[in-house]
Amino acid sequence: GDGGGGGDEKSAPGDRTLVAPAVIGFMLRLTFQAVGQPYRVDDLPLAQRAIAEDLAHLGLLYLFAGPGKEGYYVPTQLTAGLAGGGSENDPDNDDGDAPGGDSPRKAKDVADGDESLGGDAGGHIIAETNFRVYAYTFSDVECEILRLFTRPDYRLPNLYVGMLTREAVHEALDTGVAAEQIIKYIKSHAHPNARKTTNGSGIPPNVADQIMLWAMERRRVRSADCVLYCDFPTGTDEYAAAVKAASDAGVLLWEDREQMKLAVAKSGHERMKEVFKAMRMQGGSGMQGGAAAAGGGLTVAMRRK
Repeated sequence: GDGGGGGDEKSAPGDRTLVAPAVIGFMLRLTFQAVGQPYRVDDLPLAQRAIAEDLAHLGLLYLFAGPGKEGYYVPTQLTAGLAGGGSENDPDNDDGDAPGGDSPRKAKDVADGDESLGGDAGGHIIAETNFRVYAYTFSDVECEILRLFTRPDYRLPNLYVGMLTREAVHEALDTGVAAEQIIKYIKSHAHPNARKTTNGSGIPPNVADQIMLWAMERRRVRSADCVLYCDFPTGTDEYAAAVKAASDAGVLLWEDREQMKLAVAKSGHERMKEVFKAMRMQGGSGMQGGAAAAGGGLTVAMRRK
């Protein structure tokens, strides 16, 4: 099957232009996913779905069909080495503890050999309290991973230097990387010296807290389908009774006591109509808000206090 060479050769450069970013993006995604955990193939971008089978042939993924013949992929143990900081074949790594054989160095070897700058997935990242990040690495993949959530400042053959910034973290969040994953990644790849200065954590507490705060900025507002009740009669306790009933039922989303308004989950609207009906039957003055709200649900933005 390599026939039709002329047409294939013309399309090859374009194909590589499209496939290369997909491969890099997929490999970066795998470094943030758990080994042995199944993920839906349909959740991948279209370009990455096309290369999933190729990565499976390389042993990076295990593909299988789940219930309903949905496709799933499982990252294998090989993905754990994608973000390794160094290579046993690099001549600059000769002063490490590991012999220059064919077997890769283990995390313990790096922890015992502080003199080595190469490192591996066991310890080559130093995050400082001023949010600067150093990574002793020869790996282009490792540098691209760090570029996901840091602002790159400069790079030497065996060193990447970047800065954790609000903009960089927000860009990472836009790609689907969670703040907890960024913190976990820095911790799991922390240099032994970084672990010593942070009581084994691998990341300064102020840095971890700030990453979470930056992430919370994007979760400050949420939307919910709800029903808004207003125009309660003054001089009665109907508003307080409605708020209490909604709170007791677990459907209260928002309230404004000054304006006498409240919003409840759309699923609780039928329950609240029963509450208002009971109020009227008890001789209340009637409730205009219930009638106004009966027209249906609406979507409101709820700001977290």
